[in-house]
Amino acid sequence: MRGLISCLSLAVLAGCANLPTHKSFNGPDLTPSQTARISGFAQSKFDLGSATKHVVLITCVDGVSTEQSPTLAKHNFPQDALLLPGRHYVAFMTAHDNKYASAAFWFDAEAGRHYSIQRKPEGKEMVFWIEDDKTRRRVGGRIGTETNPAPYNKNCSLHLYQAPE
Repeated sequence: MRGLISCLSLAVLAGCANLPTHKSFNGPDLTPSQTARISGFAQSKFDLGSATKHVVLITCVDGVSTEQSPTLAKHNFPQDALLLPGRHYVAFMTAHDNKYASAAFWFDAEAGRHYSIQRKPEGKEMVFWIEDDKTRRRVGGRIGTETNPAPYNKNCSLHLYQAPE
């Protein structure tokens, strides 16, 4: 019985490992110089008798959920997404010690660039932004703040993660 519990615990933790990168466009694979990448992150900490996982996962790109097929994992969302250059709408969530927060942002992706979802706690809230990894500058903003919304308006407001009750 102890072995079964250990195996199940490892399976659940392993299920939280990175899922494959979400490809947000149809067609053949393109080179990194032709696409942009946006990434969240996963950080694990194992102490005696407990495991903590802090993740930022991408839940939606351009109005389409990124959720992948069910597994033992608690969260079936990828940490990374590949994008074509241009305006994109992205929703993401963070989970840490069974506390959840989500946000939806827009940004203009450039080919060959890598962007990271950043966050920091401020009081009881989590503040998010998207940052260009090369310049360390913030890009885009919360949905609704864009100066010229994309005509297709495929935002991800409807895909904000709802924490389990």
